[in-house]
Amino acid sequence: MRVQQGGIIKLGDVASVSLDASIPRSIYHGNGRPAIALNILKPEDGYAVGALKSVKAFIPELQKQYAEIDFAVTTDQEPMIAVNIVGMKDALFSAVWLTMLIVLIFLQNLRAAVIVGVSIPLSFLSAFAVLYFTPFTVNMVTLSGLIIAVGMVVDAAIVVVENSWRHLDAEKHSFSALVKGVEEVIFSVWGGMLTTIVVMIPIMFVGGYVQQVLRPLSITIAATLIGSFIAAVTVVPLLLRKMAVAEKEEDVARIANTTENGLIKGFYRQVDLFLEFVTTIYLKLLRIGLRMRWSLVLAAVILLIVTARLVLPMIGRELMPRMDTGMITVKADLPPSTNATGVEAVINRMQQIIKRNENVLSISTVAGAEPGQVSFGAGGQLLQQLDIQVRLTTRDRREQNIWQIMREWRDEFALIPELINYSVSEFGATPMATSKAPIDVMISGRDPDTLFHLANDVEKRLRKVPGLNDLRLSWSKSKPETHFMPDLNLTARYKLTPQVVGEFLGLTLTGRSPSALKMHGFIDLGVRVEIGVAGRRWHEDIAQLAIPGLTGDLFLGSLGEQRNVLQPTLVTRENLQETIDILGINSVRPLSAVAADVEQVLSELNLPAGYSAKLTGTMADMAETGMRLAKALLFAFVVLYVVLYLLFENWWRPFLVMAAIPLSLIGAFWGLLIFDKPMCMPAMMGIILLGGTIVNNAIILIDFIDTSIAAGMPRHEALFESVKTRMRPILITTLSTIIGLMPLTFESAVGLERMSPLGVVASFGLLTGTLMTMVMIPVLYDLFCPETRA
Repeated sequence: MRVQQGGIIKLGDVASVSLDASIPRSIYHGNGRPAIALNILKPEDGYAVGALKSVKAFIPELQKQYAEIDFAVTTDQEPMIAVNIVGMKDALFSAVWLTMLIVLIFLQNLRAAVIVGVSIPLSFLSAFAVLYFTPFTVNMVTLSGLIIAVGMVVDAAIVVVENSWRHLDAEKHSFSALVKGVEEVIFSVWGGMLTTIVVMIPIMFVGGYVQQVLRPLSITIAATLIGSFIAAVTVVPLLLRKMAVAEKEEDVARIANTTENGLIKGFYRQVDLFLEFVTTIYLKLLRIGLRMRWSLVLAAVILLIVTARLVLPMIGRELMPRMDTGMITVKADLPPSTNATGVEAVINRMQQIIKRNENVLSISTVAGAEPGQVSFGAGGQLLQQLDIQVRLTTRDRREQNIWQIMREWRDEFALIPELINYSVSEFGATPMATSKAPIDVMISGRDPDTLFHLANDVEKRLRKVPGLNDLRLSWSKSKPETHFMPDLNLTARYKLTPQVVGEFLGLTLTGRSPSALKMHGFIDLGVRVEIGVAGRRWHEDIAQLAIPGLTGDLFLGSLGEQRNVLQPTLVTRENLQETIDILGINSVRPLSAVAADVEQVLSELNLPAGYSAKLTGTMADMAETGMRLAKALLFAFVVLYVVLYLLFENWWRPFLVMAAIPLSLIGAFWGLLIFDKPMCMPAMMGIILLGGTIVNNAIILIDFIDTSIAAGMPRHEALFESVKTRMRPILITTLSTIIGLMPLTFESAVGLERMSPLGVVASFGLLTGTLMTMVMIPVLYDLFCPETRA
């Protein structure tokens, strides 16, 4: 480099130059061993499983090329995704064959059961065709939609086949009997499909997180039901024409004749006796109900109110139900003064605790972050901030659930004195990525010192809230800093400026990176300039540093005053206000119950002027989601009423049909309590779906009553005949839907936990609603339909 007096000197003449690794600002351990991590992201429009499989397939090639390096995948969601997809496919097939079994048992005719079964693949084809033209893929949500729809897609076919076969048996399997059977129920089938679909339309356009999660589910169910209706009114009659209509007189006996052995016939006879027994009970209940109409209505209303007041507070509310994903996230904070060796020691101790559990498959540990490497760690975390990702075997292969394992680790982590705070949560504990924690109390104000003091006080109060675990502050005032305030008169006397002093301190203590060395065929090498003392960084009191001056070296301590202070480890602001968050995780108790206690604690605070504390996190997300779902529910029922009005061309019949909805809610609420499920977004979706499904039974009954009365049948006789005639198809459609929902309800596959409340609400609500509507709908019809308008 050139000098002012002229000439050129080499850098090596005035400095020592060496090639060395930069001082690491992060630590990574893979499966308990020090390693270097490489994050690989899928393309924006790519598929996660495809990307993961491609990387895994390429690793053996890398291993051959770099034999001295061990390659391993430490954070991998592909096994979880694969297990979920395979399990859900198995659940789907289970739902199909269980549904077909119920249809065969109650129809008692193999031909009829086969015809009904044809509607299932045809309906699924329509769903896949619709999904092809959408951005959605076959994933956990869309597969859940198919599982939900399995029992529903056969409803239309069952009604058509059962009614047509009844007329065929009565009229010697003539073609006219088939036409009569299909025409008689076409209104009910159309109305049932339409009412189920219209209640889901608001969900598709409700916006926010609700739309993002439930739109693919709603589209899948709607497309499947449309396909089932098309199959029921086109393919099913054609198959009935081919398999159940007698072209000649001698064909009647062949079609009507069954080849089942005596054991099967005996079983079918028992089924008939059971149906006759159930029908007899319902007819007796209907007679009692018609004599005590207002008492029965009042009892139903009281039962609904008592159920809501008793059950809803007990089950609580969540945004999404908890799910055993098999992946655990551990976050921990160490004192800011902890050096790399101390951090490494704590990491090893925590990993030893984790590895003692036999269900652990892999561990990925990150401490700190390298400058400019956003994808590594959190992109800005300190060396003293740990992030551990643990992958377990899936829940069907271990005895302990994920929450029991987390509880054990919490107890053992509490014995590590170096940990300031820590949290242990399942992957996906906060459904929305923008939420820091299920419980997030944000305190805002002007002064960080006051904020930290208030946060510590609030944290102590919150520790008394039952069910609130892993409380920690988003930042702490524990980062040691040395502040040097130069005396401007003294520095001016020695021709020094604060800028010169600052640059000297920066070079001496941390060095500077002025440029990078460009080398052909290699990545740029960073150049770092450090002065230090005798080639080493300064680790003593800065007052003892000697700074060059015009008249000689000066001790820095003679030029000003130094102070040792503690600063925040992080600076956060919202709406131009300094903030600090108190983060926590709910366990044992529902989120709503824990949040209510937190709100009570916050209401008792006496904060200084200009400071505020509010509950955010998942609770704020849940409030917004609840508002969106409430609007969607209200709009869905308005649309449902409009559709029913257009179907019946009468203003009061839609109310009569929709009376089945509150009756079904009684069973839905008790089902959530029995299965220990919270009122959450899938449960609300289940209520909306239930509202569109349960009315199908009422439509079938009212349509039959109207048709019978129009044909001249006395009104009470028409009421009893509707129950007697429609009992079998209603029971078949109800049981087929409930059986189809069983894999979802009982979480038979890994990954179904998220949508399980939907299955619980739909199945229990449908069961209870059906049992009650068989009596209540005829009673309400008799109560609110005057004799003169029958």
